[in-house]
Amino acid sequence: MATDIESILGGVDMLNKQKMSSIIIRKDRHNKNERKNILTAIAAAQSKLQRAIIYFRTQYPEKALQNIARAYAFTEELKSHA
Repeated sequence: MATDIESILGGVDMLNKQKMSSIIIRKDRHNKNERKNILTAIAAAQSKLQRAIIYFRTQYPEKALQNIARAYAFTEELKSHA
């Protein structure tokens, strides 16, 4: 179970880092390629998180996932992948 929790938290962490990068980067034409890379990375992070959540739900009770989401403050991400 610990490995599965680490997988979920890794996806949440990756998603948060990419969202922060997208906030920090300026919106001008010089950063166009960098913004594309960040958007691609966000999509990959969301996909990883979704796969981890789906796998976790097949192996463990939903209540366990909700407790983990509450403890690590990613309930919004969990709702978006419901």
